[in-house]
Amino acid sequence: MKVAFEGPPAAGKSTTAKALQASVKHFVIPEVNLLFERPETEPENWYLEHQVKRWQIAQKQETSYNSVIFDGDIFQPLWFSWIFSDENWPSIEYHEEFYRKTILSGHIGFPDKYIIFSLPEDERRNREYQRRKEMERDKTRIQQKYKKYQRIAEPQKKYFKAFQEKFPSRVQFLQSITLKENKESVMSLTIHQDSYSDIDIFEFLIKWLKTNKAEQNR
Repeated sequence: MKVAFEGPPAAGKSTTAKALQASVKHFVIPEVNLLFERPETEPENWYLEHQVKRWQIAQKQETSYNSVIFDGDIFQPLWFSWIFSDENWPSIEYHEEFYRKTILSGHIGFPDKYIIFSLPEDERRNREYQRRKEMERDKTRIQQKYKKYQRIAEPQKKYFKAFQEKFPSRVQFLQSITLKENKESVMSLTIHQDSYSDIDIFEFLIKWLKTNKAEQNR
């Protein structure tokens, strides 16, 4: 089965993925910027095409492992362009065209399950600050990145709540408490197959994104 980990920064996604990767039963696919070297001159659609490559890796590895875990949603560009529509991001329509064509050609699809990590905001904020402090000594940059990613949490949660309401078997929210409990929750997952096709899910999400403006969710 294919599982995607998502949630706001510092919610425990990557830590849990790395812990599961230590088991021979789970294969983890990192996010694009960690898995591939980004070229200095980036070709058009480079980032989107490498999301497709992540899916292709999952297809190859799925038969050898109990689960293949995407550390980060392969459809992330869709809801990023929605959340940051006031910044210099390609539009939802731009991503819609790419993803619809790629889904219909059978080169990408939706994971069997999304696990959305969450935790109390004060704790998440402290984790994120400490993590970025360890990575960067410049306090101004830490604050700039914190403010940028702070915008993600609530809109992202509402997006996946809408996803869950329409396709209940596809999305599960996980209160990220301890690494041990996170691992146990993932390892006890059961997948209930539904009758929805990837294009059914995609069309619903596109309609929802276009109907619900991100600024309403901040």
